[in-house]
Amino acid sequence: MTYRFLLAHNREAEYKPTQYYITQRISTQLQKIEGRQYQILIPTAVSSTIKTKQCVKQMLYDQSQEDFIEKWFDRLFIEAKQVKLDNKFDDDIPQRYEVPVIGYDCLKSATTLIFRNLNSDKYNVIDFPGSSTCPKHIIVKSTENSIHLKFLDAKNYVSDDMSFDDFINDFGNEQPADNIIDQSRQLLYAIDNRINDYFQYKIDMLSNTSLAKLSCLEKYAVDYWLSKENSYNEQDKRKKRRIHHNIAEKDYEYFKNIFMNERCHMCQAKFTDKNKPTLDRIDNDKSRTKTNVKPCYVYDLLRKDMVGGNSFVMHRENIAGETPNDIICLDFNSFYASCMSSVQHPLIPYTNHHMDYIHVIYGDTDKQYKKIHGKYPETVKIVDKKVDAPQDFQVKPLSKLNRPYFSPKLGSWEIDIVFSMYSRVIRANQIYLFCININTKYLVVFPLRDKSAGQIKNALQILVKNYHVTNIRGDGEKGFNGDTLKEFYQENKIKTFFTDSKFTNHNSVVDSVIRTIRNAFGNDSDKFADNDLMQEMVNMYNETPHSAYENKFTPQQANDNHDIEGIFIRQSQNKLYEIKQQQQKLGLLSFVPGNILMIHLDYSKTGHQFKKQRRNFNELAEFQRYSNGNVVAKLLKPYSDVNIIELPVQYCKLVASSSQWTIVPIKTPEEQMKIFTENVQQLKSPEEIAEIPKLTRRFKYATEEEARTAALLLKKKNRARDQQKIRDYKYRAVDSQLQLVRRLKRLVISDPEDLVQLHKIVDKYDER
Repeated sequence: MTYRFLLAHNREAEYKPTQYYITQRISTQLQKIEGRQYQILIPTAVSSTIKTKQCVKQMLYDQSQEDFIEKWFDRLFIEAKQVKLDNKFDDDIPQRYEVPVIGYDCLKSATTLIFRNLNSDKYNVIDFPGSSTCPKHIIVKSTENSIHLKFLDAKNYVSDDMSFDDFINDFGNEQPADNIIDQSRQLLYAIDNRINDYFQYKIDMLSNTSLAKLSCLEKYAVDYWLSKENSYNEQDKRKKRRIHHNIAEKDYEYFKNIFMNERCHMCQAKFTDKNKPTLDRIDNDKSRTKTNVKPCYVYDLLRKDMVGGNSFVMHRENIAGETPNDIICLDFNSFYASCMSSVQHPLIPYTNHHMDYIHVIYGDTDKQYKKIHGKYPETVKIVDKKVDAPQDFQVKPLSKLNRPYFSPKLGSWEIDIVFSMYSRVIRANQIYLFCININTKYLVVFPLRDKSAGQIKNALQILVKNYHVTNIRGDGEKGFNGDTLKEFYQENKIKTFFTDSKFTNHNSVVDSVIRTIRNAFGNDSDKFADNDLMQEMVNMYNETPHSAYENKFTPQQANDNHDIEGIFIRQSQNKLYEIKQQQQKLGLLSFVPGNILMIHLDYSKTGHQFKKQRRNFNELAEFQRYSNGNVVAKLLKPYSDVNIIELPVQYCKLVASSSQWTIVPIKTPEEQMKIFTENVQQLKSPEEIAEIPKLTRRFKYATEEEARTAALLLKKKNRARDQQKIRDYKYRAVDSQLQLVRRLKRLVISDPEDLVQLHKIVDKYDER
């Protein structure tokens, strides 16, 4: 990960191996334990040698001390802080932060003797790949800080049958000692020699856990280009071409720069670990010289549409009007060396899952040509029936141009202050500081007594102590950007960015997680203000798979494994590059100061949230500058609370340049009449009198006070009319009821059902 980053940024000279670490040797003996039938192996002493930039020091703990294994662990984590700092690259370089603790043929005994009997709550085993009896490595995390210890076995870097004595003799050039203190020191010298052996090929030995992987890396570092050279020479010899000027080993750096900076000349794909580069000849009748080859990646492009094994493809010239547009492909489904062996396999769908048939695949060569070259052959005429539709400037389609929200730096966090929604909750811990890692989505919440800078600083000190923090973003909260916190940021070398813009996508990660936590608590503000329940909710969130990682990883896993975060950053950078290309094509990145833009202003975020929004692009503004991927513009018709705004670039479109646009102020009726009178006085004859201009409609009332008085009278009149309607209704209701009583006195109702119905009506009004 680190080397790929430095290689991509032309900073290979900064690469260094993991050369500071800790070694360990354990002394054991068989003892009879009460309650057990057989003797068991127990640790009696443990020794370690710590290598840092300043010095090499040793420590020894034995069974004469109570809980000596736990004391040894405590000391390891203390010493590991300095080892971690000595191995660290610059803050902008991604890397792994585990501190290696190396023994020899030790992981099996460490699993049995140490980790299964470790009863302390200070440490957690977070990674245990391999079998339970013989793991590949063991990563232990402290619950009190962010230190990770990675227990490795030096035997992984040599042959299986090599003993400890042979390892010290062959690689340490010493005679093995009898005591574990000297053995841990000798182990350090031997490992140093192995690290130097591999680093001459730019390979960091301790970043890999197997000899097979190291051998593969060494092979490709030394022999890959040489094997390509020999292969090309052999092919040209068979065709009886001259090879005196073919590409050679000295051309490695030349083609390396081409592969780094250019793309495949056929499909324009980038060269990556999956898209491996090769060289394609320009003229197939000539040898592979530097001037006759181009970088190419084409196999997987054609291969992905095929089903089966390796295929023999026969190409033929496509002559328009004479030959059909087909590719003939004879596929022997040769997944194994025993081709045509009649062995059934589920990946052979064409011939009833047998391998003893030959079948033919037909394909359209014109479409394959377009897939490779981006256009159809010149001999083929394509009639495009699509008519270009007018551009639709709707806001929803433009959301596809939203830039992915991430940070290119490891250790980037967003912070925000949150408090209970209801003012009746007045507990001291109703205010929280939410801190979330922008890339890993790992959440940390601190309760605060108030929103002062001192309280925020105390919380951030805990955050910096326990987690990797290099950048902090936030909104316009005054406490975030005060003098007290500015000194804190400078002391810890933390870069900050705070903005109070209402219209950009800043703080979207922390705002999203705040909504998630609030929704989890519902409307229960008492539970939201309970810090114990809040911390339980945060733990549940961190242990739940996150959609940012396609629900494959939890924020906890992403925070513990920097490789996951690195993959997320690289994927987001690729998306950002593609969206920038689209924005560039639409002309959204070529505005100049003074351009007049039509913008989308969200009235709901202003003091005019009830104003009717007739169209999506609703305001005119003058472009000022670009800022952090957004546009800063000045409204031509500013509001009292909105004048200069910052908004996403996709919510703007160019209307006119500054030279093509003139603002004409609207004149009042009095000004229009004055201009007309002056023009009439300058006329020489009545025939030249122009038509009287149409004046704008005058107001109904002369003054604002007169309008206010008229509105008050109208309000009183309407209220009196409503009260009269209520009185009339009451009088009519009473008269109708008296008339109904008189009619009932004269009638005899014999039907029981009708009587029941009348009783129900009376009961209904009697309850009122």
